[in-house]
Amino acid sequence: MELLEYLDQEFASASEERERFRVQDEQQANWCLRKIAAAKAELERKKNLAEAEIFRIQRWLAAERDKLSGTIDYMTALLEEYHRPLYEADPKQNKTISLPCGKLQWRKVPTKFERDEDKLVECLMANQMTDFIETRFKPRWGELKKQVVVKDGFVYDQETGLLLDGVRAIELGEEFKVIVDGGEST
Repeated sequence: MELLEYLDQEFASASEERERFRVQDEQQANWCLRKIAAAKAELERKKNLAEAEIFRIQRWLAAERDKLSGTIDYMTALLEEYHRPLYEADPKQNKTISLPCGKLQWRKVPTKFERDEDKLVECLMANQMTDFIETRFKPRWGELKKQVVVKDGFVYDQETGLLLDGVRAIELGEEFKVIVDGGEST
């Protein structure tokens, strides 16, 4: 039996054994709010504890990374110092040296391009190279939303009455919130 099945059965049998509590008056409702506030405070306490531990572990890892990065950089420099003269003497034969624990390689680094998008587009336009220019059309929904009206799930432009294809309104109904002192809601 899987854990979830077991928990479902245990919960079901516990529910059958005793009647479920129901809020009957404002005093009991206030008691529920106090329980929610206490649970939130406990959750915040645990979150702070976890964050402190995470911070401590991250500090430790950063120190270890710094210490080991020095070793890695030093050993890499020693290997480059060894490999460079061999590579310069015979680039074809010594481009890669295979060893039992790894390889030493010289590889060409790909060219990096720094672009000024506006100047590049201007140059391409001036030379009729428009195949290399991307044009994007995107609705400005924030502005359009201010002038739409919803009727029977369809969205219409308020000014023209045009049915806007590609937009559907989904009514979400109402939402119940509990706001305990401190302003946070659930």
